[in-house]
Amino acid sequence: MGMSGKAGMFHNVLSLNFEASGSAYTKDLRASELDLSSYKIPGFVQGLYTPRLSSSFDYALNSGLKLNLRNFNAKFGYQYVGPGYKSLGLTYLANDQQKFTAMTSFRISKFHFHFNWSKFNDNLISQKQFTTVRNHYGANLSGMLTNFWNISLMTNVMNMENNSNNDTTKVNFSNLVISANNSFIIKKSFLRGIMINYTYQNNNSVMLEKTKSDIQSLNVGLRFALSKNLNANTSMGLISSTLNDTTRHSTQMYSASLQYRALKNKLVSSVSFSASSLQNNTSFRTSLTSGYSLTKRDRISLRISMMNYKSMSSENNSFHEFISSLNVSHRF
Repeated sequence: MGMSGKAGMFHNVLSLNFEASGSAYTKDLRASELDLSSYKIPGFVQGLYTPRLSSSFDYALNSGLKLNLRNFNAKFGYQYVGPGYKSLGLTYLANDQQKFTAMTSFRISKFHFHFNWSKFNDNLISQKQFTTVRNHYGANLSGMLTNFWNISLMTNVMNMENNSNNDTTKVNFSNLVISANNSFIIKKSFLRGIMINYTYQNNNSVMLEKTKSDIQSLNVGLRFALSKNLNANTSMGLISSTLNDTTRHSTQMYSASLQYRALKNKLVSSVSFSASSLQNNTSFRTSLTSGYSLTKRDRISLRISMMNYKSMSSENNSFHEFISSLNVSHRF
């Protein structure tokens, strides 16, 4: 049994929505009936359902409160799924968990700010040996610094732990991600755009040795308009990873592509080249793709790809790969 509803006030400036559901499920109808004097079961449930030894019954709730203003909005949410709740239609919905969420976003001049927080925990009726708690914090800033320079800054912090006293089952994990994106839009030039991204990620488990890792990545991309129907893109990426402050790995990635449009954009063809290198292992890939729109609903495309992988390891896992595919699609 379930119900849902929504209420809006002040022309939906403030709104409340909720979903509530109760489930009663019996695996074996031949099982003995329960002595209801020992359980807190509402009377109306007893009139609809006969609890037995193989029965499970519980409820789930999902609610949210929203505030919508012109340059400011906020949302608060609460979700509860009881340990005895079963949803026969949503197999992905895990029970025995509750979650609190809060998020807000607002605009100041040309900049947009977004903050979010969530807290999750299980073991709602203390039937497990320990409780797992997960907290997530996020912040994002984006906006136009100039009429051609767009910037976006993002950070996420997540930690997860439980109150187990056993080192085998104890969990204490943290994750930090910081990212900065810059894009430059250039007009009236064959160089149309520059994209620069830097990301730092740290993973650490207090209980497990030799699990701390730091990963840094830098990506630079250029976009060219060589002619009205011919565009080009090129990019370079560097990834540096460090494990336990001792083991270091470096990955390099390079790519370039050309795209040509003809016959009033009915024919789109592209060719791309990419290369990567990691610890003396290198790979080179070349791809050719061409697609033609037969009608507004029918399209045919051909793709040919070749890759050469060279490994300097003792196992000598070098190989060559050739892939070709023909695709015909119809949109109804």
